[in-house]
Amino acid sequence: MYEKLKRWFNLDENKQLAETAQRISLADQQLTKLAAHLAVPKVIIAHYINILQMRQVPSGIAELLLESMTGHYLELHKQISELHSEDSVVNALKEKALQALPAAEFERVEMLLQDATAHYVKTRDENHATARLMESKTKAAIGRLKLAEFNFKEAAENFQSAVDLLPPGNELLYVKYLQLLGTTILYLSEFNRAEGPLTLAFNVCKSNLKENSSLLADCSYQLGVLYEKQGRYSEAQECFDTALINHQKNNK
Repeated sequence: MYEKLKRWFNLDENKQLAETAQRISLADQQLTKLAAHLAVPKVIIAHYINILQMRQVPSGIAELLLESMTGHYLELHKQISELHSEDSVVNALKEKALQALPAAEFERVEMLLQDATAHYVKTRDENHATARLMESKTKAAIGRLKLAEFNFKEAAENFQSAVDLLPPGNELLYVKYLQLLGTTILYLSEFNRAEGPLTLAFNVCKSNLKENSSLLADCSYQLGVLYEKQGRYSEAQECFDTALINHQKNNK
């Protein structure tokens, strides 16, 4: 997708889009054509270019950012759509969120989605598993959007809420949310704080999801990255070896 975007702007293979973002200016009709060319929402293209213009984004990150933002935008839309309720307040908040999303009012969408989910929970038993699962997924979706915007602090806060709200019996999501929490804290260079969620993700995966070799490989690798940053090189190598073994199992 990133390479297609570069070709659209006639950049040669050594020229990075992030380096020329300040000179990019697109009319609405051009944005519409570009969005259709890339098969992504127009609002994401506009928001993506805006981020490149406002921040010093390394080329390697810029390459991943567009796909990440597209995925998270669609996931947020999915979270809104999956919030089913007969309550008029919840449905009114949902409608406002769906209207704000195409306008790239992301902060407003997040606020409305959180309010809708909170009201949904209040109208039901507070410990109801379905309500808590929905609220947990909402927090995770918002966390991913914050992560795509390089807002690591708020991303970590939302991932922590996603972990705390998740009801028992959702081990796969539990491990994935712990991974997101731990790796986001790594981006903040808070290595000791990251150790808790990354270690727990690895242990839960190893105990309850060991048949999922791909997930176990990811958990092992992330824990190895942490150990390497902490200077615990022998432990890091053990984790990398475990990751490699499980990666090979997954690709057999």
